[in-house]
Formats: sequence, C-alpha cells, structure tokens
Amino acid sequence: MIDVKIDENYKITSDTHNFVIEKYYPKAKKVKWKAIKWYPNIDGLMWGIFNHEIRISSATSLQELAQCVKKAKEKIDTIRAAVDGTTHI
Repeated sequence: MIDVKIDENYKITSDTHNFVIEKYYPKAKKVKWKAIKWYPNIDGLMWGIFNHEIRISSATSLQELAQCVKKAKEKIDTIRAAVDGTTHI
C-alpha cells in the first residue's frame, strides 16, 4: 500500500479501494496520522489536495486567495511530476 509524505502535515496512503489523504496530529508521546479524505482515483486525490489547500487558507482578499491558489497548484504540480512526469492540473 502507498504511504507517501507530502509535507510535514499531510501524506497520501491507500487501501485496496481508495487513495487517502491523512493529516498529522502531534501527540505528546505518539505520532498520530488521521485519514481526512478518501478518493477512488489519483485524479480525484489531486483535486482533493488542491481544494483542501485553498479551503484551509486564511485568505481575506482576492490577492491572498490568488496566492493561495498559486501555491496549491505548485504543490499539485510537484506531486503530479513525481507520480507521472507531467506538470498540469
């Protein structure tokens, strides 16, 4: 099964039916990863990460939102390039 860390807060895992986004929740004596979203295919997973990055932002203006979208796209491009050698979303 897949177990790939995206950054310090998120990783991609899988089970026999889904790709999963997991979030890191630090605990005093134990590392805790919790599944937050499930996707049936890799394209859905990429869009899920993209949308999640935008939803958790604290943008308060169109300029800040545009910057957040740019950063989310860059993250997806990096992941996609590692997965299949392309850079698009």
